[in-house]
Amino acid sequence: MIDATQNQARPQAACYPGFDAAFEAVKERIDGALTGSPGLIRSYTAHLAGARGKMIRAAALLACAQGEDGGIPADAAELAAAVEMLHLATLVHDDVIDDADLRRGIPTLQRMYGRRTAVICGDYLLAASLRLAAQVGDRERYLDLRLPDYVGRICLGELGQHLNNGNLELTAYRYLKIIGGKTAALFEAAFYAGALFFTEEERLIRRYARLGRQIGMIFQLTDDCIDFESDEATAKKPVRSDYEQGVVTLPLIRAFEQDPAFLERARRGKLARAEVDERVRASGGLDDARRLSKRYYDRAAKLLGELGAPEEKRRRLTEILDRAFYGLKLQPAAKSGR
Repeated sequence: MIDATQNQARPQAACYPGFDAAFEAVKERIDGALTGSPGLIRSYTAHLAGARGKMIRAAALLACAQGEDGGIPADAAELAAAVEMLHLATLVHDDVIDDADLRRGIPTLQRMYGRRTAVICGDYLLAASLRLAAQVGDRERYLDLRLPDYVGRICLGELGQHLNNGNLELTAYRYLKIIGGKTAALFEAAFYAGALFFTEEERLIRRYARLGRQIGMIFQLTDDCIDFESDEATAKKPVRSDYEQGVVTLPLIRAFEQDPAFLERARRGKLARAEVDERVRASGGLDDARRLSKRYYDRAAKLLGELGAPEEKRRRLTEILDRAFYGLKLQPAAKSGR
C-alpha cells in the first residue's frame, strides 16, 4: 500500500478550506456560466440550470484533489466545473440522438426548442467547458489533463454506439469497449484531473485514473439495469427506452445469448416491450450485468484501498463508488460509506 503521507502535494496559491466550500463554488460557477451566457443563447442555457443533477463527476474530481489538510485548490474547482459542463454538453447531444423528452425531471432542450437549437446549444456548452478549463492558473497542469483526448474518446464511444444502433449481433466485448469511451472516459478524466492537484507521483495518479474508469463502467452498467427496472418518475428521465431507440445494452445482449429463439423474434421485429423486459429478467440478463458490475466494484474497492488516502477522501470516494453501484437503490449503509 502506498503511504499517502509520502506524496509531495503540489503548492497552490488559492485553496478552499474543505469539500463543501469547493462544491458550492463549482455549483455557482456552473450556474453563472449557464445564466450569464450571451443573450442570444441565454434562455436556452438558463433552462439547463434547473437540471444540474448530482454532479458526481465534479464531486469525484474535488475529492481526488483534496489534500491531507482537507483543503482543495481553487483551480481544481474550476476544472470540476469544466468537467460537469462537458458532461452537460454530452447529455444535450444524447437527448437529440435519442429524441428524449425528459432529462433530470424537466423537459429536454430538444423537446422545448427543437433538435437544431439543442445541437447548437450542446456545441456552445462544449466551448464553455473548454473556456472554464483554460482559466486554470497553472497552464502546465491544464496541459497534463489532456482534456481534448478524453473528449475524443467520449465522441468515439458515442459514435460506436450510434453505428451499432439496432445491431442485435453486438457482442459483450464490443459493448464494453463502447461504454469505456462514452461513459467511463469522463469519469477517468475527473479522477485523473483531481489526482494531478494532489500528487506528482505518476504511479499514484494512474491508480486514481484507473479507479475512475472502473467507477464509470459500473455507473453505465447500473444505468443499463435501471432502464429495465425503474419508472420515469423515479429515474427522472426516459426509461424502458433503450430497446425502442435501437440501443442494445448488456442485459439484452446476455438475453440474446441465452435464448436464440428470443433473438430470432427480435430479428423479425416482433417483440413488444413487455416481452423484452420479461425475457431479459427470465434469461438472467440483469443478473449477468450486475455480476459484471460487482467485479468492477471489487476491483475499484481494491484500488481505493491502495491509494492510502486520508480518511475523509476515502469516505467520499467510497460514497461515489457505492452510488455508481447501487444507483437508485442506494442503501443507507452505502450512504455512510460503510
